[in-house]
Amino acid sequence: NGRLSIGREKEKLNSRNYYMNANGTNIRKKCGITYSIVQDLVERFSENIISIYGIGSFFDRKLPDDWIKNDIDMICIVKDIDKIPKLQDWTDVRRLDFKKGRYTANVFFNSLEGLKHKEVYEKESWANYKWALLDFEIPQNSAILYGKPLFDELPELDSIPYDCEDLLRRAFYHLNTCFRSKNVDASMNKFTKGVFKFAFLICVYFDEFFKYTSIFDITSKINELVKDEKIDAYLYETILTCAKYRRGIQFSEEFSALRKKFIIYCFFSLFEGKLWKKYDWEEIIQFCHNTYNGLNSLEDIAKRERNLYYSRKTKE
Repeated sequence: NGRLSIGREKEKLNSRNYYMNANGTNIRKKCGITYSIVQDLVERFSENIISIYGIGSFFDRKLPDDWIKNDIDMICIVKDIDKIPKLQDWTDVRRLDFKKGRYTANVFFNSLEGLKHKEVYEKESWANYKWALLDFEIPQNSAILYGKPLFDELPELDSIPYDCEDLLRRAFYHLNTCFRSKNVDASMNKFTKGVFKFAFLICVYFDEFFKYTSIFDITSKINELVKDEKIDAYLYETILTCAKYRRGIQFSEEFSALRKKFIIYCFFSLFEGKLWKKYDWEEIIQFCHNTYNGLNSLEDIAKRERNLYYSRKTKE
């Protein structure tokens, strides 16, 4: 009986055993918004759902109380992804969007099979495969909102290498989109996301066993790398600037100048061979050109920097 089945799922949802985060805090009391979304998902897909996780800064217990959290990101793990309707014909990625007051919630669907097999996952999701596994396998990286933890059912993390170029694409994507928005606050938020994602890339490049996605942990690791003289202090200072912005403190310098300086820093990290390989300017330009549908704003900056670099060289 379908109604009886949904009724049982609601009983599970109302149980403290099913609506807890990794620290045991009752999220229903903390946030009725996420509870209502989980309840909606259970009513729609009760027979198909294995687990629902909360990820990202909204669920990050290490961030200060004044951290601005307007976006809610959730992942719903299901038995059969084909039973979840697609919102758009051009992609196989399944998602649902919710608007709850000032909050925007995005729920993405993955199958358990996809989490076990990278080639399946990449058809179901836009996210980086290993980053996703970190969220599901490291308790402090997420909050389990419904169902059972998946720690023991997923691939061993250390057996999967980080794909640095894929992580770079994702950082560059956010840096590029911060040029496209007409809303200044939205552009600044995109910029901070790009900075945090680039910082995560630096963490895992220098420490392949780094496994934490919290901005707090990423910042701490970057500070450690600065103290060990593996990187200069600029990245750490920029992260702190972005963290202040996320706490309601405006940038102390003009946003366009801050953005340009950071993008050029990223380009020269590649050009000077400070990361996994030494890129020449044409490779950087092609990387921007070939990423997703083309990162046009970053490509234009890379071309200008290439021209300036060779112009300076001819004058030496």
